[in-house]
Amino acid sequence: MGSIGHITITNFFNKNDYQIEPQFNSLQRKISTLPRLNLRINGYDYFESTGGKTIYIKPIVGKFEQEWFNQISDHVKRSEIVPHVTIAKGISDEQFDKLWPIFKDKECSDSFFVDYLTILKRNTYGPDNYYIVFKKLKFKNERLLAPFVYKNRKRRSAPRNSFWGIQTFLF
Repeated sequence: MGSIGHITITNFFNKNDYQIEPQFNSLQRKISTLPRLNLRINGYDYFESTGGKTIYIKPIVGKFEQEWFNQISDHVKRSEIVPHVTIAKGISDEQFDKLWPIFKDKECSDSFFVDYLTILKRNTYGPDNYYIVFKKLKFKNERLLAPFVYKNRKRRSAPRNSFWGIQTFLF
């Protein structure tokens, strides 16, 4: 069974393996307190950033879904997660002008169960810098618990050694 999309939760650019791997047991305990999520999607939208425009599928984010993403943000010490499933990332205005008319009025409605937080790893440099699944952390609880808020930490943005990505995949 292959994934049809993912929502990036966070990235750790400046971390060596020995700095990240010990955090997995703690993260698994925290993630297991969250229930799996039935994420519904409906329609397309886009946003602009310094790297260009991004067209994405819009998840329906109600109060429950927002609290679910807030709790994951707290667990990975990230200030905010803006849920979206990317279709085209970092495209130029010219590319956007060709693609957006195709998507803007197109219907897209479905739902997916999100059962795992997937940790990906890749080397930052070299010919083998593709992502591999390193670990899958299961959402195990039956209901969403009251949040415990963590203080977020600042991270440097330049890559150094291994590149870790934590993503939730929609299957």
